[in-house]
Amino acid sequence: MKVFIFSAFDGVPWAGEVSMRYAALTEEFIRNGHEVIYITSSFSHIRKEFRKVKDTPSGLKVVLLKTKSYSKNYSIDRFLSYQYLAVSLNNWLNTVSAEPPPALVIGASPPLETNYVLAKYCRKNDIPFIYDIQDLWPEEFLKFLPAKGVQRIILKPYFSMAERIVEMSTAIVSILSDFLDYYKTQISDKPNSVFHLGTDTTKYQNVADIFLSDNKMKTVIAMGNSSYGNHLIKLARVVQHFTDLKLIIIGLNEKSDHIKKRIEKEKLHNIEIIPWMAETEKYSGIPAFNAGVILFAPGSKYAFPNRAFTYFAAGLPVINTIRGGELEKCIAENNLGISVNFGEENQMKDAIEYCLNHFPVQEHQRIQDYAKANFDRADIYKQYYKWAIEIAKDQ
Repeated sequence: MKVFIFSAFDGVPWAGEVSMRYAALTEEFIRNGHEVIYITSSFSHIRKEFRKVKDTPSGLKVVLLKTKSYSKNYSIDRFLSYQYLAVSLNNWLNTVSAEPPPALVIGASPPLETNYVLAKYCRKNDIPFIYDIQDLWPEEFLKFLPAKGVQRIILKPYFSMAERIVEMSTAIVSILSDFLDYYKTQISDKPNSVFHLGTDTTKYQNVADIFLSDNKMKTVIAMGNSSYGNHLIKLARVVQHFTDLKLIIIGLNEKSDHIKKRIEKEKLHNIEIIPWMAETEKYSGIPAFNAGVILFAPGSKYAFPNRAFTYFAAGLPVINTIRGGELEKCIAENNLGISVNFGEENQMKDAIEYCLNHFPVQEHQRIQDYAKANFDRADIYKQYYKWAIEIAKDQ
C-alpha cells in the first residue's frame, strides 16, 4: 500500500535530524511492507536551515517541498513560508497526478494551508485522509496578540479553514483529547483517536540505580522555554527559600546568557543553566533529579508538551502549570505530581515542598513504570499504525 505522510515541522532523520512522531510512524509502515512518500518542507523548522536528504531505507521516498526560510518562529517570514509551502505542495500533487494514487494520506497540522491542500486533494480523488492535530492554529496565536477580540475577527478565515479541514477529513487524530474536544462539533461521528507523542521510555536509566540519596542537595529541573523568561526568574527566586535545593534550567539555547545575567544581577544562588542537553545525556541524567517543572502560560491549557513525557519516563514527579486540560487530569488521577497556577510563587514553593517530601525513590520508580506502560513511543506508533490501516480498509 502506498501512503503519503506530510509533516512540515518534525525532524527528518534521513536529513540528519532527530526522529520524531511522523518518522516513527513512517518506519512502522515500512516495517510492515508498505511504501511511504514522506512529504516535508525543504527548510528545517528545528535547525533553521535548508535540508539535504541522505540515505533512505527501502520503501521510503522523501519529498522536500520548496519554500522560504525564516529566522524567528513568530514572524511574517514564517507565515509567508507556509503560504509558499502550500503552493509547492499543490504543484507537486499535480505532477504526480498521473501516477497511481496513495491508499492513505496522513497530514500533520499545523500548518493549516498545506493540510487544506491535502484535504481537497483527498476529497477530489476519494482517498482517505487522516488529519493529525498537534497544535490549535489559529487559536494559539491569540495568546501572543493584543486586542484578542479584534484579532479573532482578523483571523476568522483561518478559524474557518481549520474547521473545514476537520469536516473534509476521513478521520481525526490528535496528541491529546483536548484538541478533539475543541473540534467535537466538526468531528461529529467521524473516527477519532488520541496517540500521544510519547518518548523512548526504555532508554532512560532505572531511577533505583542512580537516584540521589536523601542527605544530598535536592535538584529540580526546568526544561526551558525562553518565552517564559520572567517566570523562570520567579522560579529561581522561589528556590532561594530552600537551603538544600538547586534548580537546573536546560534548553534555552541562545537565550541562556540573557537569563544567566538576570540571575546574576539579582544574586540568586543555586541556579545552573545548561543551554542544551543531548538525548543520550537526558536518558542517564534526568532520572537523578527530584522533580520536573513545566511552565506554560494560562492560555495554553490545550497542551501535553514533550517535556512531560521526558519527566515521566525519567521517573520525576511533575510541577505543572497547565490547568484545565488532559495533563492536569493525568497528573491528578495517577499521582504524578501536582498542578499549580502559572506565576504564583507561593504555590510554586508549596508544590516543590510537596514533591520533595511525598515522592521517595519507590514513587519515582512507580512513575517510571507508569510511563513505560502508557507513553512508550514504540508502542504508541504500533497502535497508531494499526488504527490507520483500519481507516484505510474501511473506505
